[in-house]
Amino acid sequence: MNSHNEFGGGPTETVLSPIVLVAMGLTVALLFLLPRRLAIIPFLLFAFLTPLGQQFNLGGIHLYALRIVILAGCVRVLESKLSSRGGVLAGGFNGIDRVFLWLALTQAAGFILVHPESGAVINQAGTLWDFLGGYFFVRYLIRDRRDILRAAKVFVMIAVIMAACMVYEKVTLANPFALVMGGQIVPDIRNGHVRCRGIFQQQILASAFGGTLVPLFLWLWKRGGLRWGAVLGVIAAGTIAIASSSSTGISALGIGLVALCLWPLRSHMRLFRWGVLIVVSGLALAMKAPIWYLLARVDFAGGSTGWDRAHLVDVFAKHVGDWWLYGARQTDYIRWLDVDYGWDLCNQYVAVCASGGLAALALLIALVSNSFDRLGKARRLAQGNPRAQQLLWALGALMSAHLAAFMGIAYFDQTKIWWFVTLAMISAATAADFVADNSQPSVREEVNRVPPGVRSAMRAGPMAICGIPRRFGAPD
Repeated sequence: MNSHNEFGGGPTETVLSPIVLVAMGLTVALLFLLPRRLAIIPFLLFAFLTPLGQQFNLGGIHLYALRIVILAGCVRVLESKLSSRGGVLAGGFNGIDRVFLWLALTQAAGFILVHPESGAVINQAGTLWDFLGGYFFVRYLIRDRRDILRAAKVFVMIAVIMAACMVYEKVTLANPFALVMGGQIVPDIRNGHVRCRGIFQQQILASAFGGTLVPLFLWLWKRGGLRWGAVLGVIAAGTIAIASSSSTGISALGIGLVALCLWPLRSHMRLFRWGVLIVVSGLALAMKAPIWYLLARVDFAGGSTGWDRAHLVDVFAKHVGDWWLYGARQTDYIRWLDVDYGWDLCNQYVAVCASGGLAALALLIALVSNSFDRLGKARRLAQGNPRAQQLLWALGALMSAHLAAFMGIAYFDQTKIWWFVTLAMISAATAADFVADNSQPSVREEVNRVPPGVRSAMRAGPMAICGIPRRFGAPD
């Protein structure tokens, strides 16, 4: 959660295009009129095809158009909960949800403690609105493999539209989204490279979005029947990453592809992880500089600022005693960095440390670890069902791509919604009912032979065989 770009800044007047106003009203109406399984379509289209800066300003409170849509979504969730006896989340309130909640609250508390001002409280109220409301609304919308498939198709549509607009932006030096809905029209240029941003607030975020989409689109190819959509999606996602002229998205794309290619080694991942740890430890011992200075050598787009990212990590590592408890002020890390652009915390891990201290960093690590753990256990239980295993592996590759992107940017605009969607997909794909439906017969028979008393306990709490709650969401 990156709040530093909002606190004390941004426009003080209402900025709302008539097109966005109409789109917002239509989206809110569709969220209530459409069945739950289809509501994901207008929500994602609005979130990723309208600028984040479109807003009402009421007494210093920024009511962004996306926040209003998220509020409507939360009302829809509450209405569904009150009208149904079942749960509204796939697999119930699980470990990922719990850690995500604590991470958001820890960062909010840390930010307020670092900035004991009324403006910080207002800022964090809006940030929690975005994060908790957006995350749990997406969790409500995505409950099973059909929902994951539907969301993937919508992202293909979004990527194709965005790629076409960014190609236009690169050729004409005019952002079509800004021309229609306001914002920065002329893209930035660095070392002769046009850095397109499309709908996003920053070109690195656009690049990260495109690069991390590729594993999901390649899953569509493996699934069969959607190969033209997969091809269009991969081409569009690659175009977005390249048109942004940012190494972050290209790195994320590469890491995602490498993770997918590790599929033949799926039975030896423990050995692979130990191998990676040994290699990294060896590099740390052999290098004259700290291991994170490898970031300084990353430059796939020409003119990348990898050294700045390495220096950012280095500075925070050296000043851990100043921020470990609940974070640091913006003026503090600008002084540590001794540069005039230090306010830009272009690293998700550092941004988390700055707004929540070591506790927030530990919770982020726990969130990632919990996600991989659930995917691994679910995949082993799905032996005998290659299609289910491929989905789980693709989601693991998608998470790996996000972790690579985190090294180059902190998510703070629409990309945070894409992060929420990723976590929601993992929760849905590892829910107990999904695992049971896709596991091999021998596993199901073994579960059925468990003594009745033990089986009841398993159903009441986390399943012993995979650590996943038994409870599933309400029917559509």
